[in-house]
Amino acid sequence: MNVVAVVAPVLLGVVFVVAGASKLAAGEQWRTNARDLGAPDVAAAAVPWIELVIGALLIVQLWVPWPAIAAAITLVAFSTLLAVRIAQGDRPSCACFGQWSASPIGPAHLARNTAFPRPRRPRRVRVINLQDCPATCSRLRQVVTRMKASDRASSLQAS
Repeated sequence: MNVVAVVAPVLLGVVFVVAGASKLAAGEQWRTNARDLGAPDVAAAAVPWIELVIGALLIVQLWVPWPAIAAAITLVAFSTLLAVRIAQGDRPSCACFGQWSASPIGPAHLARNTAFPRPRRPRRVRVINLQDCPATCSRLRQVVTRMKASDRASSLQAS
Protein backbone atom coordinates (compact mmCIF):
# COMPACT_ATOMS: atom_id res chain seq x y z
CA MET A 1 0.00 0.00 0.00
CA ASN A 2 1.18 3.50 -0.82
CA VAL A 3 2.24 5.25 2.40
CA VAL A 4 1.43 8.71 1.01
CA ALA A 5 -2.11 7.57 0.19
CA VAL A 6 -2.60 6.68 3.86
CA VAL A 7 -0.66 9.49 5.55
CA ALA A 8 -1.81 12.47 3.42
CA PRO A 9 -5.53 12.17 4.26
CA VAL A 10 -4.71 11.66 7.95
CA LEU A 11 -2.56 14.82 8.02
CA LEU A 12 -5.25 16.78 6.18
CA GLY A 13 -7.78 15.38 8.67
CA VAL A 14 -5.68 16.62 11.59
CA VAL A 15 -5.53 20.08 9.98
CA PHE A 16 -9.32 20.11 9.61
CA VAL A 17 -9.89 18.93 13.19
CA VAL A 18 -7.50 21.56 14.58
CA ALA A 19 -9.13 24.27 12.45
CA GLY A 20 -12.65 23.28 13.53
CA ALA A 21 -11.75 22.90 17.20
CA SER A 22 -9.88 26.22 17.30
CA LYS A 23 -12.87 27.99 15.74
CA LEU A 24 -15.17 26.48 18.36
CA ALA A 25 -12.74 27.48 21.11
CA ALA A 26 -12.67 31.06 19.78
CA GLY A 27 -16.45 31.25 20.23
CA GLU A 28 -18.01 34.58 19.33
CA GLN A 29 -14.69 35.92 18.03
CA TRP A 30 -14.79 33.30 15.24
CA ARG A 31 -18.30 34.39 14.24
CA THR A 32 -17.19 38.02 14.16
CA ASN A 33 -14.16 37.16 12.02
CA ALA A 34 -16.32 35.04 9.70
CA ARG A 35 -18.77 37.94 9.26
CA ASP A 36 -15.81 40.24 8.49
CA LEU A 37 -14.75 37.78 5.79
CA GLY A 38 -18.24 37.94 4.31
CA ALA A 39 -19.54 34.57 5.48
CA PRO A 40 -23.23 34.39 6.40
CA ASP A 41 -24.05 33.68 10.07
CA VAL A 42 -25.39 30.23 9.20
CA ALA A 43 -22.09 29.31 7.54
CA ALA A 44 -20.10 30.74 10.43
CA ALA A 45 -21.99 28.51 12.85
CA ALA A 46 -21.71 25.40 10.65
CA VAL A 47 -18.11 25.62 9.39
CA PRO A 48 -16.34 24.44 12.59
CA TRP A 49 -18.61 21.40 12.86
CA ILE A 50 -18.23 20.58 9.17
CA GLU A 51 -14.45 20.80 9.55
CA LEU A 52 -14.53 18.50 12.59
CA VAL A 53 -16.63 15.88 10.80
CA ILE A 54 -14.57 15.98 7.59
CA GLY A 55 -11.34 15.86 9.62
CA ALA A 56 -12.47 12.92 11.72
CA LEU A 57 -13.59 10.97 8.65
CA LEU A 58 -10.25 11.66 6.94
CA ILE A 59 -8.32 10.49 10.01
CA VAL A 60 -10.20 7.21 10.39
CA GLN A 61 -10.41 6.83 6.60
CA LEU A 62 -14.09 6.05 6.59
CA TRP A 63 -16.15 6.29 3.38
CA VAL A 64 -13.09 6.88 1.19
CA PRO A 65 -12.90 8.98 -1.04
CA TRP A 66 -15.91 11.13 -0.03
CA PRO A 67 -14.31 12.94 2.94
CA ALA A 68 -11.32 13.87 0.76
CA ILE A 69 -13.68 15.20 -1.90
CA ALA A 70 -15.59 17.16 0.77
CA ALA A 71 -12.28 18.56 2.05
CA ALA A 72 -11.28 19.63 -1.45
CA ILE A 73 -14.64 21.33 -2.02
CA THR A 74 -14.35 23.07 1.35
CA LEU A 75 -10.83 24.31 0.57
CA VAL A 76 -11.98 25.58 -2.84
CA ALA A 77 -14.87 27.43 -1.18
CA PHE A 78 -12.55 28.96 1.43
CA SER A 79 -9.98 29.90 -1.23
CA THR A 80 -12.66 31.48 -3.41
CA LEU A 81 -13.90 33.59 -0.51
CA LEU A 82 -10.34 34.66 0.31
CA ALA A 83 -9.53 35.45 -3.35
CA VAL A 84 -12.66 37.59 -3.70
CA ARG A 85 -11.84 39.53 -0.53
CA ILE A 86 -8.21 40.03 -1.59
CA ALA A 87 -9.32 41.18 -5.07
CA GLN A 88 -11.65 43.71 -3.41
CA GLY A 89 -8.66 45.05 -1.49
CA ASP A 90 -10.16 43.99 1.82
CA ARG A 91 -7.89 42.17 4.26
CA PRO A 92 -9.84 41.06 7.33
CA SER A 93 -8.38 38.66 9.86
CA CYS A 94 -7.99 35.11 8.56
CA ALA A 95 -9.19 33.20 11.63
CA CYS A 96 -8.68 29.96 9.68
CA PHE A 97 -7.38 28.45 12.90
CA GLY A 98 -9.35 30.53 15.37
CA GLN A 99 -7.20 32.75 17.60
CA TRP A 100 -4.02 31.09 16.28
CA SER A 101 -4.28 32.83 12.93
CA ALA A 102 -5.35 36.41 13.43
CA SER A 103 -3.17 37.76 10.62
CA PRO A 104 -4.83 39.63 7.74
CA ILE A 105 -5.63 37.45 4.73
CA GLY A 106 -3.20 37.49 1.83
CA PRO A 107 -1.78 35.45 -1.02
CA ALA A 108 0.03 33.17 1.46
CA HIS A 109 -3.34 31.89 2.67
CA LEU A 110 -4.30 30.93 -0.88
CA ALA A 111 -0.92 29.25 -1.41
CA ARG A 112 -1.37 27.27 1.80
CA ASN A 113 -4.78 26.02 0.70
CA THR A 114 -3.44 24.87 -2.67
CA ALA A 115 -0.61 22.98 -0.94
CA PHE A 116 -3.00 20.59 0.79
CA PRO A 117 -3.30 17.11 -0.77
CA ARG A 118 -5.98 16.52 -3.39
CA PRO A 119 -8.25 13.50 -3.33
CA ARG A 120 -7.11 10.69 -5.56
CA ARG A 121 -9.29 8.23 -7.35
CA PRO A 122 -9.12 5.04 -5.29
CA ARG A 123 -7.59 2.08 -7.03
CA ARG A 124 -9.65 -1.00 -7.35
CA VAL A 125 -7.88 -4.14 -6.27
CA ARG A 126 -8.66 -7.09 -8.45
CA VAL A 127 -8.09 -10.52 -7.00
CA ILE A 128 -7.00 -13.09 -9.51
CA ASN A 129 -8.05 -16.67 -8.89
CA LEU A 130 -5.37 -18.75 -10.58
CA GLN A 131 -7.74 -21.71 -10.87
CA ASP A 132 -10.07 -19.73 -13.12
CA CYS A 133 -7.31 -18.02 -15.05
CA PRO A 134 -7.21 -18.60 -18.83
CA ALA A 135 -4.34 -20.32 -20.56
CA THR A 136 -2.33 -17.09 -20.71
CA CYS A 137 -1.84 -17.39 -16.93
CA SER A 138 -0.37 -20.88 -17.15
CA ARG A 139 3.18 -19.51 -16.87
CA LEU A 140 2.22 -17.58 -13.73
CA ARG A 141 0.65 -20.75 -12.29
CA GLN A 142 3.93 -22.59 -12.93
CA VAL A 143 5.96 -19.90 -11.16
CA VAL A 144 3.63 -19.94 -8.16
CA THR A 145 3.77 -23.75 -8.01
CA ARG A 146 7.60 -23.65 -8.07
CA MET A 147 7.62 -21.00 -5.33
CA LYS A 148 5.34 -23.14 -3.14
CA ALA A 149 7.54 -26.19 -3.75
CA SER A 150 10.63 -24.16 -2.89
CA ASP A 151 8.99 -22.92 0.32
CA ARG A 152 8.09 -26.50 1.29
CA ALA A 153 11.65 -27.67 0.62
CA SER A 154 13.04 -24.79 2.70
CA SER A 155 10.76 -25.57 5.63
CA LEU A 156 11.72 -29.27 5.47
CA GLN A 157 15.42 -28.38 5.53
CA ALA A 158 14.87 -26.07 8.50
CA SER A 159 13.22 -28.90 10.44
